Amino acid sequence: MNCRRAAPLVDALTRALPDGDEATLAAHLGPKAFYVDARGQRDAADAPRPLLDGGPWIIESKVDSHHDVFRVQVRRNDEMSVLLGAVGEEGLASWLALAAPPPSDPASTSPVVRVYQQAWMEGRRGARR
Repeated sequence: MNCRRAAPLVDALTRALPDGDEATLAAHLGPKAFYVDARGQRDAADAPRPLLDGGPWIIESKVDSHHDVFRVQVRRNDEMSVLLGAVGEEGLASWLALAAPPPSDPASTSPVVRVYQQAWMEGRRGARR
């Protein structure tokens, strides 16, 4: 899947999050989608509410995408997070996850995480593999 396929979904989500637009979020989640954060997992029907509870999100970075997965750094109040997701076959989100941002000191991350981060940033297909 290319970045162009992810772009409409990511654009809709990143507009809906700062606006607190629950209907738009719900409309862009696939029927079997799920959302995961530090409080646990919720299925599609319950996913928009925890994403919006606590106030609006502010988008803090460009959206990165790699095949069908995307990520964007977000902030709510003083809490920084990374919103990750995947685009399903129908162009809707198949999952969303809110994670802590990467540590500022790359040496404090595990070797597996460092390799994944390097692969994410690698532009050449063969080197990514």
